[in-house]
Amino acid sequence: MKPSNNNCLITNGGASKMMKTQQPPSDPGNNECLKWINRALAKKVSGLREEFQSLKRYCPKNMCIALFLANQEAGKNRYRDVPCQTAFRVPVKWPGIESDYIHANYVSTPVNPKRFICAQGPTETTCPTFWHMIINEGTESIIMLSSIDVNDSSVKRHNLAVKWESCNPGERSVNLTHWLDWPDRGVPSTTNCVFDVLSIVRGSKKPIVVHCSAGIGRTGSIVAIEFILEKLFAGQSCESTDTILKELRNQRVYSVQNDLQYLFVHRMVLLYFLERNRSTIPSQIKDVYSQFILDYNDATSI
Repeated sequence: MKPSNNNCLITNGGASKMMKTQQPPSDPGNNECLKWINRALAKKVSGLREEFQSLKRYCPKNMCIALFLANQEAGKNRYRDVPCQTAFRVPVKWPGIESDYIHANYVSTPVNPKRFICAQGPTETTCPTFWHMIINEGTESIIMLSSIDVNDSSVKRHNLAVKWESCNPGERSVNLTHWLDWPDRGVPSTTNCVFDVLSIVRGSKKPIVVHCSAGIGRTGSIVAIEFILEKLFAGQSCESTDTILKELRNQRVYSVQNDLQYLFVHRMVLLYFLERNRSTIPSQIKDVYSQFILDYNDATSI
């Protein structure tokens, strides 16, 4: 475990060959970037919070959750009020298992139709299926956003016996990046840590697995940030963030759990463009942006 250079705790390991970090360009010069920036600043913190309230319970029309309900008593869902829709679900095929269900959905971006897999955190019941999914999907990178409370009585310790078994030839490496101090239902301190994490996984061509506890709040927030960035750099219309949230939730239900996380998504995308180009930003935008930061800090008590 080590503190990053941005005062948030991340730990990175699990692969002998680390991926090169990748950052998209930060110049906000294209029209879609400028539209997005202007809209976010014009809405202000208060307007964005109101906007989220109108979307708070948004979910896809005619959403099917039959498999979610069918697996409820089998202990495969952490929360009864966080459904996993059948559309975009990740089927897990593995010899000897009766059900291919796991609480996880694909999320598409301009880079890849299966860019992300948003999943609930594995439980004692679902842990084997979680790793079967990793193997099936060829996943190279996992982002873990939940922490472990060592004082939690439900945390178990085990003695592990390691044995060798024959398997198909070949070697697989999976890189796990663990963000340790992002609070459940909350937002982390405003740092570049988000971009540190995303730069580690961005180069992967395989589905990137992201999970927290329910797989919608913290998970949805970090995926939304990359989703917006990839849309903007692809030159796709992204001015209306409420539409973007609907697009994300149409794939992973209830992604971005509350108004503070919705603000955090905006704060991070603004930081990405405006902090890195502060010297070239017109003074009137700087003033509005500075007020946005003050209002954001007040809203999130940072």
